[in-house]
Amino acid sequence: MTYNYTTSLDADVKRLRLNIIRFRYARTHDQTSLQLFKSFMLTVKKADPNLQILLIDSTKQYYTVLTSERQIEILTQTHLRLYFSPFHNSPQFSLSGYVHISTVRSLDELMSHQEVDQWLDSYQYTIQPCPSQDKEMSLVGALCFGSLFIFRKDLLKHIVAHPLWVYLNKDRESKS
Repeated sequence: MTYNYTTSLDADVKRLRLNIIRFRYARTHDQTSLQLFKSFMLTVKKADPNLQILLIDSTKQYYTVLTSERQIEILTQTHLRLYFSPFHNSPQFSLSGYVHISTVRSLDELMSHQEVDQWLDSYQYTIQPCPSQDKEMSLVGALCFGSLFIFRKDLLKHIVAHPLWVYLNKDRESKS
């Protein structure tokens, strides 16, 4: 017997890829990236109890998404890399980077929630949707990812046989 766990909420769920950007010349603080991540996600979770923190790397989709406050609280520095991609290689005290979430609220609704807005103002961060969220960029990303599966020798044979390639490279063949 199979069960259908789909709810009416499933149709309203939005997947958001977000840039978390720290203000230039922001006040200093002593919280680590992990502490900032936990603090921010627990605050956003208050704005949307259905929020899920998705994995950054598409090749690791077999890992668990973060759905509960307890999962966020026990997150370690090692596991943080699965859910957060920093702009810089080894940030110690910054939350500037990328995060993917699944939510039933719009980004504007989340960011205008009083506690989220207060957190952003206190730590001097702003949130923007990733430019790759546009349909055009998603298509480019799909094509780039798809290029990993193209049979390259076959593609090379067709490119080298193309009349424009032959014309533009005729001098190279005569020199070698």
